Formats: sequence, C-alpha cells, structure tokens
Amino acid sequence: MTLLVVILAASISLNAQATKATDKKSDQKEATVLVLSPEKVTLEAGRPLTISIKEGIKEGEKIAINWKSSNEKVATVDKEGNVTAIAEGKTTITATAGERTGKCEVTVEKKQEPVPPTFLTLDPDKVTLKSGETQKLTVKGTDAETITWISSNEKVATVDRSGVVKAIAEGKAIITASAGKKEGKCEVIVDKSKEKE
Repeated sequence: MTLLVVILAASISLNAQATKATDKKSDQKEATVLVLSPEKVTLEAGRPLTISIKEGIKEGEKIAINWKSSNEKVATVDKEGNVTAIAEGKTTITATAGERTGKCEVTVEKKQEPVPPTFLTLDPDKVTLKSGETQKLTVKGTDAETITWISSNEKVATVDRSGVVKAIAEGKAIITASAGKKEGKCEVIVDKSKEKE
C-alpha cells in the first residue's frame, strides 16, 4: 500500500514538472514574437503609414523598440514606426524589442497620376434670356484652342463659334461645348419678349 502511494506521488510530481516545463517553453516562445498592425499592407508611392505593435509588449513595460526596413529604396521607417513609401517594390519592416521581433510586409505601387476631368464647365451653366438677348458662355476645364458649340434647338437659341448664345423664341435649348472627349452643357430658357408699347 505504501509503495503504491509513493508511486502515485512520484507520478503526480513528474506530471506537474512536465506541465511547468511545457508552460515555460510556451511562454518563452510567445515572448519572442511581436505582432504588428498591419502585418501586410500595400501603399502608393509617397503615402505614409504608421505601424503599431499589437501584441508582444506588456502594458507598462518600458523597452526600446528598433525599426528597420529591408529595402530603404522602397520604403523607410523611423524610430516611431512611421513608414514612408518611396518607390515601387517590396520591403519588410522589422520591429525588434530585446529578443522579440515582428514583421510587416510592405508592397509599394507606382503613384497613380491624377485622371484629367472628362467634362468641361460652362459659365454660366444655366441662363434665362428674353428673345433677342445674347449671352457669352465661358469654358473652364480645357486649354484647347478649338471648341465646338452646338444648340439642341436652334429655333429657341443659337450659338456661334465664340460661345455667344442668342435667344430666338420661347422655349428651352441645351448648348453643348466640346473639346476632344470632353464636353459641357448650359441650359438656356427663353421667355417671350416684352411687347413694345
């Protein structure tokens, strides 16, 4: 009976030691990892990003963090984790705190050139005239020297090659100015002219 108790006690002791050893190894493994946020990101050249440490540093723990970019021609990182995308390519940002490390994969894409507007702006874009009156329309949004002008209803209003609209008779017409693939419109409303007394 005594021998059985001794064997059970020894077995419990060994299991407890094994559990502690496993927990210790697990703690050591976890302690070597920093989890960054984000862990993977795509940026346009010229765009900034701040990487933060999501896990791996205990609250209140004071420890120096070193940041490094594997390819500073693609993106740089300062001591605060602020990343600046430089040129097209890929780089890895690494944060190190003692024996703990974390990584963020950064892909930098070529900066997209602004797309030119596909429309023109007419000033004014809406006007009410009396029969016989004229209105000069100004085009904004193009440097083109040649502008094509069209009236949707020349019985109501006409427009010449200089963008001068002339009211003809009561009704509504749309004046369209176009330059290449760009165009702009102005709504023209013509009222009845006042009868002479």
